[in-house]
Amino acid sequence: MKVIVLVLTYLDGGVYSNFYQKQNETWNSIDVEGVDVFFNINGGSNKEIKDHFIINDLPETVPNEGYKIINCFEKTLDWDYDYIYHTNSSSYIDKELLYNWLLDKPRENFYSGVIGNYQGHQFGSGCGFTISKDVVKLILDNQNDWEHGLSDDATLGVLLSKLGLKVFPAPRYEITSIGDYNIPKDYFHYRLKTKDRNFDSENMSKIFNLKKS
Repeated sequence: MKVIVLVLTYLDGGVYSNFYQKQNETWNSIDVEGVDVFFNINGGSNKEIKDHFIINDLPETVPNEGYKIINCFEKTLDWDYDYIYHTNSSSYIDKELLYNWLLDKPRENFYSGVIGNYQGHQFGSGCGFTISKDVVKLILDNQNDWEHGLSDDATLGVLLSKLGLKVFPAPRYEITSIGDYNIPKDYFHYRLKTKDRNFDSENMSKIFNLKKS
């Protein structure tokens, strides 16, 4: 089995660049066979892949995030993989636990994440959703029907819902309070979103050290 992890990120020279650095210092410093990680950015002069960056040629704006995702899907479609796991800059991913979680999951028509609801349609939260390769192809074949907006994960979910896909629930541990010190070790996805983004970044190191202990 092969998994591509796509990290939606933004190299702003500030907090998001710090997240990018922390992700590479912590969870992405661990190589896991069968899992490849790429960081998804806008703002390039061309659509291209450089090292572990997949670059789109649009300005870095929230309404363009869906197009960043499409660019990644197009650039990687011919690669050998079974799943894409889409995440974002403020997430910590345990690649080994993610891989193990996917071992017994369907290889077709699989769309999974923490479930939300938008305009009466369920969707998988954009900070951590999985789609099988055939669903990637389905999205690309129907990309003209994706009504992009300020919530790319929700609008993608509307598209897939209209195409008949249901969302399979996925686990996630959320750290939304600065006082959360009892972090479990057995999750593959940690969402770090308190009101202090520097604290969120430091929590990546805390989780990393916890998992090594």
